[in-house]
Amino acid sequence: MKKILIVICLLVCFALIPIKNNGAVFAESEIQISESEIKTELINYLQVGETNRTRLNRTAGTNGEHASAIYLASRLNEMGLTLKNNDGFKSGLMKFEYENNDGEFVYSYNISAVISSAATNAKTIVLAASYDSLPLTKINSETKKEELINGEMVNADSGAVSLVLTMAKKLTSISLNYNIEIVFFGASYENNEGVARYLMANANSNREISFVLNVGNTTLGEFNYCYSEGFKSAYLNYVNRTLISQNDSFSEFSPLNNSYYDYNGIANAGSSGVVNLFLKKGINACNIFSGNYQGFSSIDKVDSLTATEKDTIVGIEEATGANVAENLNIVGNALLNLLQDDGFIINVSNKNNVSGIIMFFEDYRFVLIGLLAISLIVYIVYKLVYLKFLHKAYKEVGNGMVKLNISGVDEDDAKNVKRE
Repeated sequence: MKKILIVICLLVCFALIPIKNNGAVFAESEIQISESEIKTELINYLQVGETNRTRLNRTAGTNGEHASAIYLASRLNEMGLTLKNNDGFKSGLMKFEYENNDGEFVYSYNISAVISSAATNAKTIVLAASYDSLPLTKINSETKKEELINGEMVNADSGAVSLVLTMAKKLTSISLNYNIEIVFFGASYENNEGVARYLMANANSNREISFVLNVGNTTLGEFNYCYSEGFKSAYLNYVNRTLISQNDSFSEFSPLNNSYYDYNGIANAGSSGVVNLFLKKGINACNIFSGNYQGFSSIDKVDSLTATEKDTIVGIEEATGANVAENLNIVGNALLNLLQDDGFIINVSNKNNVSGIIMFFEDYRFVLIGLLAISLIVYIVYKLVYLKFLHKAYKEVGNGMVKLNISGVDEDDAKNVKRE
């Protein structure tokens, strides 16, 4: 019995030894970002092409979207990232033509740059955001006609762009054992043309992508969520669990009772066409977004600001009374911590999305704990069974039966022997 207890104690101690960090080799505090850093990136991005204090119209296919694409490629290059020059990209830009909703043939860009790992056979994590905006219109008071106007579109999606840019800058200064590809998709509001073209051009490289972390509307909201189009699997459970356990501001998002009817059918506040296209290709992906308790972008006592004239730094700060970079900062640091988490690259690998059971046993600590639990159960069952039969034997002795332990004595004969 003592030997068994000693073995159990050793197994418990071994199981509690921390796992070697599979994500990065640095201290968490070294790459924390600040609100001021994000806001600076946001302001600089919004001022691209600024004329007379107006902002660009970044609707897909417009000159404003094209100017933004060139700026993003230049900014990533300034940070020291390697602009992508393969899979349809040239100097970080992928130009593609498509037919818009008005039946016109226009072009857009995807932007991509890579932070390479020194590790052998390193996997690739894609950190993505869409940079084009919904068309913003208003009725001209004189002509009574609807006109396209410029706007900041901070929550859709300039805030996400500035967040990814800030994260990219931090990620260049650390050593990871996986590659990170920063991607900004164009024409996302045009049936996700940019994502579709990216997947087509990267057909041979898609298998190297283990996970896509898509940042959506993350400026407004009392809660932050991680969602993956209902594609519940081991990797998503891991991401959800990690974000929620380490960050009080993150909550589990359930699409139940949060459904609504959009132009494409039934959807929910967590829906992301970007994520859905990757999932259809068998690539793990999730959508990071913010909103109220139902997931929607409007927040308590504040009308929906997304994709309106008030979707600006000033408009949001006046409506919420908070620094516009506040929630972006919270989300950014949470995602950086996720990328550093022990076992991150193992759990999000595209080979590990079959079931939660596989993920559970990928961590050797869980294997040890599982074996320990099984061993204890077997031992307890054995003792219970043993004591039961032992108790029966003593009971028989108490009734005048003699328990013999003599080789060759028939059991039936032994039962007939009375105690003298």
